[in-house]
Amino acid sequence: MGEQGIMAGLKPGSTLIEMSTIDPLTSREVAAKLEERGGHMLDAPVARGVPAAVAGTLSIFVGGKKKVYEECLDILKAMGPDIFHVGEVLFEALGAGSAGSFARQNQIGQFVLKGLFPEGRFSVDYMMKDLGLALETA
Repeated sequence: MGEQGIMAGLKPGSTLIEMSTIDPLTSREVAAKLEERGGHMLDAPVARGVPAAVAGTLSIFVGGKKKVYEECLDILKAMGPDIFHVGEVLFEALGAGSAGSFARQNQIGQFVLKGLFPEGRFSVDYMMKDLGLALETA
C-alpha cells in the first residue's frame, strides 16, 4: 500500500475487489484507506477452489456497499455463476462463524463423510494459511 502499491495508482471512484484470504483487520485497514482516497472496496472471498477458478465457476460471497456491488456485478459474473451480496455487517458476522460455511454445507457431506479426498481439492498450504489467520484473529 506504499508509494509503489495499489494506493499510488488509485483514481477517485476506483474499486478494489479483494478476493484473497486476508485477516479482518487488514481488510478493514485497506477499505478505510481506499475510502480516504475516494475509492471503494468489495471483500469477495471465493469457494470451490482452483479448478472452479480456471473454469469460471466460482461461488463469490461479496461484502460491501450495495451500489458498489451492483456496479461490479458483471465483472464478478465473469468469474462464476453464483454471486451472493451479503452486505456489510452480515458479511462480517458470517465470516466470524460457521453459519455461512460453504465447506460445512457442501463439502463435508459430498466428500468427507464418504471418505473421498480428491487431490487438489483444498491444499494443505491453503489450510495452513487459513488456520494461521484464524489463530491471529483469535
